[in-house]
Amino acid sequence: MSSGNTRATSKFEANDSDFELPRQFANRLQLGQLELGAYLRSVLGGHPVHSSETLARAAGFTGIPLAGAHVLGAALAAFTQCLATRPIQLTGIRSRFLAPVYPGDLISVALSLDVASVKKRAHSQSGCYVGGCVLENGRTAIDLEIDLRLVTTGAQVHKID
Repeated sequence: MSSGNTRATSKFEANDSDFELPRQFANRLQLGQLELGAYLRSVLGGHPVHSSETLARAAGFTGIPLAGAHVLGAALAAFTQCLATRPIQLTGIRSRFLAPVYPGDLISVALSLDVASVKKRAHSQSGCYVGGCVLENGRTAIDLEIDLRLVTTGAQVHKID
């Protein structure tokens, strides 16, 4: 996956007891033929519309589209990377696919923390990020909501089997 720089409004250290969830997240992604091929191999071929020009055009696409799950996964990976110094749990993901994304399209991922959703506990914070993936032409490709719980200083993290 090719990606731009990950930007969040809050910088933090792993032992920062005054940590606040970042209010904004923005990143730009571009998934090409190489990433599409790797994705298709990883899902044992996936739906044929993502590998057949004929089938894609018959389905109304202008070319072979990327799989929505592939674009969503790339956006989630970029977002969670900005919180990589802390244990997090994704407690909910809601997405709606609105427009096709094609290899080489530039995708802007923008998420904002719903401040009213933030809950602070002794060793964790949780909140909901709302936003999505927008193409260069201004069309929203994916509407996205992400619920997460982030462990703050002093908490014990337990492995879930």
